Amino acid sequence: MASAVTPDGRVNIMNRDVTVLHGAKAETFQLPDRSALRALLAERFGIDLPEAETLRVPSVPEWA
Repeated sequence: MASAVTPDGRVNIMNRDVTVLHGAKAETFQLPDRSALRALLAERFGIDLPEAETLRVPSVPEWA
């Protein structure tokens, strides 16, 4: 789980689910893999976390 405040809203990550809030609008999508998680963390949170590519998430069977 991760959340970040942005100049125009917020970005929330829960397991594979991502919600990007832009004012009153919300965009939701699902991360296809851990590489996408790493890219999202770099783009939206400003951190490069190589460990994201091997992160174990028990509630996501493909990532357990």
